[in-house]
Amino acid sequence: MKQAVCKPALSPMNGTPLTQSATPPDDFVIDQGWSGYTAQDHAIWRRLFERQSKTLPGRACEEYLNGLRGLDVAADGLRIYGSGIVSSRSESVYALEDPAPNRIGFDLPRIMRTGYRIDDLQTVYFVIESFDQLFDATRPDFTGYYETLKRRDDYAPETALDSDLTVPPNPAA
Repeated sequence: MKQAVCKPALSPMNGTPLTQSATPPDDFVIDQGWSGYTAQDHAIWRRLFERQSKTLPGRACEEYLNGLRGLDVAADGLRIYGSGIVSSRSESVYALEDPAPNRIGFDLPRIMRTGYRIDDLQTVYFVIESFDQLFDATRPDFTGYYETLKRRDDYAPETALDSDLTVPPNPAA
């Protein structure tokens, strides 16, 4: 009979042991504090997850591995979408793997102030965590954004700001 070895979970924010609440939330989802993680934190997690997931088969019980699959946890890295970028092999590879372009965490006002090139590879790409993030950000009326942004200058495509959350490229395939 196989025995499972369990270690207490630690908080990713401060390393202290997590304790169970006497009354779990109705949906049993525990807040992970996503707003406290940077794009670099997520990139490190993906790298660690990918490395660890290669070690688990034959070591972790099937119930655990099935749970990961059921949660759709993946270390897929960056992916592209949009007909323009997907239709260009060179830009698809460049956008994901080349160290040259800036990859910046999603920030709607920043995106709206950034100029784009239509005749060359982009110097900046914006990274979303999920389509829900994109849909949630673009659902409200944009009138307030337009009023605020019309009083501000646009950014040149190659502009990098100190406040930008940068995302590293995928390793070359």
